[in-house]
Amino acid sequence: MIFKRPWLVLLLFVLTLVFTISGLARVWNGIQYFNFLDELPIPVSPWYLVISGVIWGSFGLVTAVLVWWGSNLARRMMISGTIVYSVFYWLEQLFLMSSPLRKSNWPFLTLVTLTIGSIVILSFRHPRVREFFGGRHE
Repeated sequence: MIFKRPWLVLLLFVLTLVFTISGLARVWNGIQYFNFLDELPIPVSPWYLVISGVIWGSFGLVTAVLVWWGSNLARRMMISGTIVYSVFYWLEQLFLMSSPLRKSNWPFLTLVTLTIGSIVILSFRHPRVREFFGGRHE
């Protein structure tokens, strides 16, 4: 039942769903607007958007299921996924986004990245969350 999960597990699940939906939206928009995106002067092909969306959407779906079930593997996937996605996101921001207006958002985006990363990592340190996912994790 949904209420037998600690609220931090529900928060992790919702964060995973948001992440998954953004990846799947990237796929959908990449396919739906493929010709339009192909004509724009952007440094990557629309295929990049579609393929990266498939990868992150799939990863998110698997992780969401593991979090919901309370799998021991969920912890490793969430933490590693958060780190890898953050690096991936910032590499895109630094090397693919060319608009100077994007750089004005960097302080906010840095804060969001650090906040979400902290929530994920610190949530798994909570005793009830550790118990839900099968005990102690060293």
